[in-house]
Amino acid sequence: MTRLFVIIWQSVFMLTIAILAACASGAAMSAAPEPTTAPTVAMEATAAPPTATLPPHTGKVLFKLVRADGSAMDFTTDMLKALPQGMVMLGSTPDEGPPLTDILKAAGVMKFTEITITGSRGSVTFTQAELTSKYLLDFTNRGTLKPAWPNAPQPTQVGDVSLITVK
Repeated sequence: MTRLFVIIWQSVFMLTIAILAACASGAAMSAAPEPTTAPTVAMEATAAPPTATLPPHTGKVLFKLVRADGSAMDFTTDMLKALPQGMVMLGSTPDEGPPLTDILKAAGVMKFTEITITGSRGSVTFTQAELTSKYLLDFTNRGTLKPAWPNAPQPTQVGDVSLITVK
């Protein structure tokens, strides 16, 4: 059995060497690009690749997030439930759902000036400095979302979130 394993391993190794040699001999070698004389300017990115692994985009879209660069991302219930969940108490009622900070990270937004959450009854705006993990989107009994945060006015002035705009 060991002898057979050694023969197979040697065959695979030799085949790999042969393939690499064939590729190297047939491949055209290209010259390295000429360096440019233009100065390189480092730019700070406002968006990064999504940090959370979200499930495929299936089901009803609950809201659209529009990044500062104009690109957009739709969020579904499954995507939001895959994110970490938080809870805030408003009176005797627990409001539960993903923190806005985690939603923004999932969309690749790391830095921003402000976000505006728009719903069926109005909108509310938060700066990055005031947004903490206690600011979340609460899943309502109707299958929609409403923003919730400590000491939020009740009933919420937004209701049924449909759009988050990042600036």
